[in-house]
Amino acid sequence: LILSCCQPLDNIDIRSLHASMIVLTSIKAAATAIAAIITASSLTNMSQTLSVARQQPLQPLMTAANTNTSTNTNTNTAMTTALNLKKRLTRCATQEESLSILQSLNRKDLLFLYRLCAAPSSTDLYAGKVLDGFLLDNNSLVMTQITAFITNQLFGKGSKWKGKSFDAATGDCNGTGKNQFIQPTTECVEAMHAFEYDSKGASAIDGKQSMMLRYSSFHPFISPWHTMVDELRVLREPDEDGEG
Repeated sequence: LILSCCQPLDNIDIRSLHASMIVLTSIKAAATAIAAIITASSLTNMSQTLSVARQQPLQPLMTAANTNTSTNTNTNTAMTTALNLKKRLTRCATQEESLSILQSLNRKDLLFLYRLCAAPSSTDLYAGKVLDGFLLDNNSLVMTQITAFITNQLFGKGSKWKGKSFDAATGDCNGTGKNQFIQPTTECVEAMHAFEYDSKGASAIDGKQSMMLRYSSFHPFISPWHTMVDELRVLREPDEDGEG
């Protein structure tokens, strides 16, 4: 707040000045609180991902090298839960039924479930197909809403993310694809943000093979999407009609 040196002090409304200072202080406090919540939530997500990545699937409760019963019990419980979920999901008759179960899971269960899934046996299974996409839990209401904002408002430029389309690979080149978005005014589907895909990458979660979707070839170095890599694994392979 800048005061003109030519203005007499007796003409200044002290009450308005005080109110302005209160508003500015409140805005600053709110911004600080929001930043702190986002930072804490992001750190929680990172810590959870690292924790899940380090845990070995269904290891024995007691070993000569590791006698931490509590840690092993928790790991086995989480992995067993994920294994039961995978069996339940593979028995689902419809996509709607599978989606309903996935949307009921928290982020930790989803990470363990992802670890139990495998990369597609062949990228050819997805050539020429469009996969519907849905955003799932991201550990809290705050992070889930932030994810939706980044995906739809920033990545989608105001359009809602719908999924991904995959083109066929040509020769020795990787296949390419694009993200699908629904425009809010026309409700038409728009394809943008291209990527290359292959099944030779190692997952950042557990180092195992995953289908990797890389954006660097289609976005300049300064783009926030240049270094983005999506991973894809399957609960079950799609059939001839693309259901899976």
